[in-house]
Amino acid sequence: MKQTLREQAYERIHHWIYTQALPKGSVTSEAQLSQQLKMSRTPIRAALQQLELEGYLRIVPKYGVLILESSAERVSNLLDIIISLAMFSVEQARFAQTPWLPVTGAAYGSQLMQRLAEPDPVIQPEALCEYEHELLKVLISQNGNSEMLKLFEFSSERLYWKQNTRRWRAPHRKETIGCFSLLLASITDNQEDSRLRLLEYLQLLKKTWI
Repeated sequence: MKQTLREQAYERIHHWIYTQALPKGSVTSEAQLSQQLKMSRTPIRAALQQLELEGYLRIVPKYGVLILESSAERVSNLLDIIISLAMFSVEQARFAQTPWLPVTGAAYGSQLMQRLAEPDPVIQPEALCEYEHELLKVLISQNGNSEMLKLFEFSSERLYWKQNTRRWRAPHRKETIGCFSLLLASITDNQEDSRLRLLEYLQLLKKTWI
């Protein structure tokens, strides 16, 4: 099905925000975007209105389009949503007496734990962000609720999850590896303390998020 001009404009502008081609705190305008996208201002305006509703930007009359910074309150709320989804999935799996993770996820989790246990694990922060995101995604998808999975994707996207590597770098790296390793072990091995480990990890995320 062919995309409308509004949909095309939305995807391009969203991509520029996500990749920081339009950095947080920067200002653009309908006219500039219209020129860049080679579209009329009508689909641009509709796309911007949707992005404003989703919290990416603010349209300021007579000023322009402001790409929003991530406020501490907004970040905290989005992280709460993601960890709550994960905790719900753990509880559902416990109630159904099924593994927290599929066999492939648990096997990879065990391998990652071994690597993280090395004295100075050589794993790039970007790779750790990627696995951290996928672990939560697989965990949440285990209960088969597509709406919950959509909410996870929606929330993690607005947090720019895979770009926020600060917690995996000094001075937070050691603490994050320790906390994440405990979480990973509890989920991989279906341990009863998984809820506690998720809450501990939530507090760490809030402390180290950009």
